[in-house]
Amino acid sequence: MVDGEYQFEWAKVTADTFGHVYIYYGEVNLNSPSIKRVQYVSTNWQDVLPVGEGSYALPNDFSLSTYPNPFNSTVRIDYELSKSSDVQVSIFNTLGQQVATLFNGHTNAGTHTLNWSPDAASGVYFVKLASGEFVASRKILYIR
Repeated sequence: MVDGEYQFEWAKVTADTFGHVYIYYGEVNLNSPSIKRVQYVSTNWQDVLPVGEGSYALPNDFSLSTYPNPFNSTVRIDYELSKSSDVQVSIFNTLGQQVATLFNGHTNAGTHTLNWSPDAASGVYFVKLASGEFVASRKILYIR
């Protein structure tokens, strides 16, 4: 092994769809320029994302909200995920019957919005968000 000071030469950054970032960078030994090494760092993209004015910060927790409520044509359903996970967003009636599945799949961390325009009777419905161990529901009122 050659001791000495190394100088940065190049870098390559790649990411996958699960939010993992892989950073490879090459260095050259200043005492022996023929000796080069490649370093490797792996992290989550939220750990390297700058947060400041005009930047986007990931939520610290899971959340679910609806607007407007009551609604008469379309309700907006916002949910936040602190990490990528499998998500299911469903609508249930007061009998506990599932009347719609708005989303069922893998979602990245961040804020997401869905809309529901029911083809159903006026009444009380429940929005249910299930993501890993997190489950939340909100009561919504549909008025035609």
